[in-house]
Amino acid sequence: MFTPLLASALTWAVTFPGGRVVQVPLPEPAPPDLYTRADPVTRFNPTGTAAVVQACAFGPVNADWCELIRVTPRRGSLNLGRQPGLPGLSWTPGGQYLIAWNDSGVRLWTLRGAKRDVTPTLPIQTGERVFGQVITRFWVQGRAICLRVDFAVWDEDALAPSPDWVVPGSAPAPPLKTVRRLLAYRWPRLSPTEEAACRRP
Repeated sequence: MFTPLLASALTWAVTFPGGRVVQVPLPEPAPPDLYTRADPVTRFNPTGTAAVVQACAFGPVNADWCELIRVTPRRGSLNLGRQPGLPGLSWTPGGQYLIAWNDSGVRLWTLRGAKRDVTPTLPIQTGERVFGQVITRFWVQGRAICLRVDFAVWDEDALAPSPDWVVPGSAPAPPLKTVRRLLAYRWPRLSPTEEAACRRP
């Protein structure tokens, strides 16, 4: 559901198991007349001891964002910052860490708000460039954060990846090629680890 953003302060109630309610202040985008607010979404960790509120706003082209707010009954709310686009969210199995991801990379927070992040990278050959990347699948398996990533690669001499861009008398730009990789990172440090950590036994 989408509702216009109001000029007044907004709050969102998070009710924990046992009945404890925490009122979470929701930030507003600026200028408010250009954005539409989606109803916030609350995601509890597996133990029910913490939650994250995802408050998103939709605006002009490429201007969508989501605010992530960590909530606990004892510590109240903590704003983890504004994330571009619509990030995916997950908790680690024990609920100690929150993970957010989008095509730009993976971010991980402790319950106290300390953050680590990592950007998927692809070793490339001489004369190649990575145009972009898309995380097509995300999952947590044991101590590994697992990503399926499609990298768009083209020759670095091409000024644009579009096949429609052609200079008269020159060869057309070479087409993009997709390189698919399985990447694994060990949490909480987000250090690279073996792909085997993400393969089902």
